[in-house]
Amino acid sequence: MLKLSQRANVSPFIAMDVLSKAQQLEAEGHKVIHMEVGQPSFKLPQQIKEKIAKTIQTDYLGYTPANGQQQLKEQLSLYYKDYYNVEIDPERFIITTGSSAGFNLSFLACFEPGDKILMPVPGYPAYRNILKALGLEIIEYHYSSENDWRFDIERVKALHAKFKFNGILLASPNNPTGSMLSPDELKLTCDFCSNHGIRFLSDEIYHQISYGKEEATAAAFSKDAIVVNSFSKFFGLTGWRIGWLIVAEELVRPIEKLAQSLYISAPTISQNAALSCLQNQDLFKDSLKKYQGNRDILLSFFDAKKMNYLPADGAFYIYLDIEFTNLVATILCEKLLNDHKIAVTPGNDFDPEGGHKYIRISYARDEADIITARDKMDLFFSQYI
Repeated sequence: MLKLSQRANVSPFIAMDVLSKAQQLEAEGHKVIHMEVGQPSFKLPQQIKEKIAKTIQTDYLGYTPANGQQQLKEQLSLYYKDYYNVEIDPERFIITTGSSAGFNLSFLACFEPGDKILMPVPGYPAYRNILKALGLEIIEYHYSSENDWRFDIERVKALHAKFKFNGILLASPNNPTGSMLSPDELKLTCDFCSNHGIRFLSDEIYHQISYGKEEATAAAFSKDAIVVNSFSKFFGLTGWRIGWLIVAEELVRPIEKLAQSLYISAPTISQNAALSCLQNQDLFKDSLKKYQGNRDILLSFFDAKKMNYLPADGAFYIYLDIEFTNLVATILCEKLLNDHKIAVTPGNDFDPEGGHKYIRISYARDEADIITARDKMDLFFSQYI
């Protein structure tokens, strides 16, 4: 028996396992409402699909530079000027094969095996798995009700005094909780990292999906911070696997060299699709209204049932407290899927220790699905209330 690398000994991405089971039920003829993965249900606008189709017919879709097409980087620079009022040199953008490749490249370029990275709990499970596979040590920052499930810089300072971590990885809006940093809190975090020689990685993948909270980019406060973003959420290009980084000038060439060998370049057709999305942003503005409406439907239901959830200020998730059912999250999710054909993700995915008390519900669906799911959840949860 040939040995297996311990790098591969990571936890499963449970949301994807739930998706697989849900798709199996669909293959058997069942109608399943997908609320397990963070995937927008809306279709690409026809105008963009037509432009992509024309590109396929007329353009040579060969390799691009490892850092991405120049026109796309210039368009992203314009986007940051328009949306954040921040000027960023196009050469500081690196186009990646989704945000996942962006994390890989950033970790490899900035950290040595054994370095310590502070990350939030609950948080995106791929953070933990990628860090572990690369031999990096995780220092956990636990969100709690004591600080309203927010990122408290004073607690961060205390953790740094104890563990002397080398990096901070933080998402705002957070997945799965939806909690957000205010611009002032983000600046404090950037300043703390700059003053202590800590690399800050700001996951901004859910920007443009927030509800009454002001968004800011770490690029506005620090040239050393790494911004990770993607076209998967607001623009809905999940399967196209296309994202971007903003990095300091001295990181551009090291990351480019890594990208050349690990990925060569992001898919050319996906870069063309991303460019078209940026050039036609108005076509996507209605999606936020849909998320807002879906959010209102579910939060009103949970409020009426006096069910607790974490702040849902951004993204398109509700992290629901299910402790009152006396069921662990994995069992509850199995019951919802098998008995009611609603797919949601157990909190264990986001918090290995305390996540059994929560489930994550994605409301990036059509309103009709949300209403049906609400009614089915009403039947399900009523037996425990």
